[in-house]
Amino acid sequence: MKSLLFTFLLLAALVLPAQTPTQPKRPRILSVAHIALFVHGIEKFRTYYRDLLGYEEVLFLNMADGNLPLTFVKINDRQYIELFLEKETNSDRLNYILIEVDDAEAMRA
Repeated sequence: MKSLLFTFLLLAALVLPAQTPTQPKRPRILSVAHIALFVHGIEKFRTYYRDLLGYEEVLFLNMADGNLPLTFVKINDRQYIELFLEKETNSDRLNYILIEVDDAEAMRA
């Protein structure tokens, strides 16, 4: 009985991998195009990116009450950092990351 089970398992190991469908080719990741962060106090981060590092702030959203919940910092023509005012204290800092790939349809698949 053990030798029959062993033979079956050996045959399954040899045959099954040949029958699995081919995985689609993964597209190459070319760069990080955009990263969005939750921050505590957008003004500190604006000062850091804009005034200290010299990056351009290309878009910001001021609310009617004067709060600044969102700003975009341009790193270069293809890369940005988006800063969101955190919704709760000590919340996660990473909101999302967008990547640039050489084949968007293949990445979707």
